[in-house]
Amino acid sequence: MKKLKMVDIYFDAGFEDIIIETLEKMGINAYYKFPKVLGKTPQSEPKLDEHIWPGYFILIRFKIDDTKIKDALPALKKMEESYKDKGFEIYITDAFV
Repeated sequence: MKKLKMVDIYFDAGFEDIIIETLEKMGINAYYKFPKVLGKTPQSEPKLDEHIWPGYFILIRFKIDDTKIKDALPALKKMEESYKDKGFEIYITDAFV
């Protein structure tokens, strides 16, 4: 059984191009995109796609080999710190194939 990590990145829809470009520079070209995620993070205003709370998040999900996650972590953490006030959050969990 191959051990992988599943990475979920939530971010304000306005940052999609920057996030995708950064992932591609990291060599991550295969991912799932959930184009409209509604919610609120501890660091941002709610994004509920309505007149009171406009906007929405995007979720990008990808698998990465367990041995490669250590190389990817610095870039992921840098993105998280740069955009934290915009609702940017990363969750990393174990995945098995």
